[in-house]
Amino acid sequence: DVDADGARVAEQFAEEAVRLGLHVTSGAARGVDQVAMNAAHRAEGSVVGILADSLQQRVRSAEVMAALDAGTTCLISQQHPGAGFSTGAAMGRNKLIYALSAVTVVVASDLETGGTWAGATEAMHHRYGRVAVWRGEGEGPGNARLADLGAKPLRKIGDLQSALVAEDPEPVQMSLIE
Repeated sequence: DVDADGARVAEQFAEEAVRLGLHVTSGAARGVDQVAMNAAHRAEGSVVGILADSLQQRVRSAEVMAALDAGTTCLISQQHPGAGFSTGAAMGRNKLIYALSAVTVVVASDLETGGTWAGATEAMHHRYGRVAVWRGEGEGPGNARLADLGAKPLRKIGDLQSALVAEDPEPVQMSLIE
């Protein structure tokens, strides 16, 4: 449920990631995920979409097939390709997003509720990957609290590069079967 300011910020972060030579990894869901993926494509970058819904359904779309055929999109699912959406699949997908990303940028999170909040706090708690959080126009009501909990605050789009080179704690092996 990102507002127009948050959507613009997501687009700018995706464009910056492409400029830095990075893939945009996303949950491929409505809102920020889709906005970021579309912006990366427009910037001639590549995306990795990690699905919590049916891979079989997604590849039936002509637009998705064109992106796959162009070699700019990779779709991943941790569940059976025909399985539909479930909250459990979305939470499992979140682990993959954080683990496969150099840094995950949270643009707009609810406060102590919802999938974005749960994914970010779980990733920070278990050290699944770096978490950064947008602090500016379009941020969600939970963003300040995520920064308080240890997510790196980003106050301008150019801060993305510094989030990529931040010192990491000792690496942790992650299990997706918990």
